[in-house]
Amino acid sequence: MRPASLRPALAAILVLAFGLPGALAAQEPFVRVPAGSFLMGSPISEPNRGREEGPQHEVSLSSFLIGRYEVTQAEWVAVMGSNPSRFQGEGLPVEGVSWYEVLVYCNKRSAAEGLSPCYRIGGSVDPADWGSVPTVANGIWNAAVCDFSAEGYRLPTEAEWERACRAGTSTATSFGDSLTSAQANFDGNLPYNSPTKGDPLKRTTPVGSYAPNAWGLYDMHGNVWEWCWDHYSSVYYGGSPKTDPRGPEGGRYRVMRGGSFSNFGYRLRSAARRDEDPHYRDADDGFRLVRGQ
Repeated sequence: MRPASLRPALAAILVLAFGLPGALAAQEPFVRVPAGSFLMGSPISEPNRGREEGPQHEVSLSSFLIGRYEVTQAEWVAVMGSNPSRFQGEGLPVEGVSWYEVLVYCNKRSAAEGLSPCYRIGGSVDPADWGSVPTVANGIWNAAVCDFSAEGYRLPTEAEWERACRAGTSTATSFGDSLTSAQANFDGNLPYNSPTKGDPLKRTTPVGSYAPNAWGLYDMHGNVWEWCWDHYSSVYYGGSPKTDPRGPEGGRYRVMRGGSFSNFGYRLRSAARRDEDPHYRDADDGFRLVRGQ
């Protein structure tokens, strides 16, 4: 039984079709990534790589469902009731949301759709029991637990994110070893490994504005940075599990992936990583969802 207070929100999600135009809304909102192995991280020969992207290592992942698009403002408002985004528009990615707030969204939306929530804070899966969303570092919220067997919505692990982004490729981006602003929303004054420049848009664009990768996923490069589940460590790759890695046991920061409209092209590479405080909010920070099996 769905909580009565959230039924109108769920109805709004369905009516708005997530703020997408008809052609995009007609597509399945989630893509199943098959179980398999890939090389995570970047080789030392990749231009502009960071040391924290290595060592490159083989990872095997179970199958998972990941959002075809970044979560839109229409989706966010239907569940949370307000819009924190700097650049307003139903079909634009929601931004200006912290990692803490995303956990609240995931559990609320899961409950609204009759799915078992993934996140537990202080022993409860109900965000009403968690208290106000912290605006500074918070040990209780930092110790959130994820039930990866639950049916509901959650953030991708860093490994899931990179496998989905690569879509079977081993090049620097899912489009090859170069990237221009015709392929993704970023600051085209400095494309990646290409002489073809473009004017920076200096704002987000509606999800699905650029061509998808080979697995039908949009905006894995650029538009907004995307929160991942994992704690961040610059040395984690050296000893991470080979199968279904879920990040270090603890740490101050969480991982972000994908780059944004404000970044130069090298920040959008498939292996590029960023660390951020989980209470941090900015106009180029958003997320996409993974759904339980």
